[in-house]
Amino acid sequence: MKTTKGDMLLKKTDKVLISHLRRDGRKNVTDIAREENIPATTIYDRVKIVDNRYVKKHSLIMDFNKVGYPIVSYITIDLKDKKSNLKNHLMESPNINSLFSMNYGTKLLAEAVFRNIDELDKFIENLQGNFSIERLHADYVTEELKRETFLTDLSHFD
Repeated sequence: MKTTKGDMLLKKTDKVLISHLRRDGRKNVTDIAREENIPATTIYDRVKIVDNRYVKKHSLIMDFNKVGYPIVSYITIDLKDKKSNLKNHLMESPNINSLFSMNYGTKLLAEAVFRNIDELDKFIENLQGNFSIERLHADYVTEELKRETFLTDLSHFD
């Protein structure tokens, strides 16, 4: 496999550390050091470097169903006009968990969370009635099979 510029930036200790923290972000530095036979001071120093260089955000992955939001939908929206203010509207919406611009701004992908199907339907009707949308497609998540597992093992770096 070809070595990429990103691979060259990561030291072996960084890869070990990242794989541990991707599996469990609350894992104790001393536990990692003990498991990997690396001095805890080295791990501690590398945590600061990895955090500053490679981590976008520390967050909690919620089970939305358990807090009363069982409807998760991925909505793709093809825009008629790249200058549409729909993106700003979605950025402000409390129901949007994640939002992505795709195809250089001509398409949006939103992960949306709702208490029930009626809320989702009203949300979609509002979008279609108030914004210049070429095409909107919503898929409902019926079962989460895998989430946030990339770089949880050293073999992923190969």
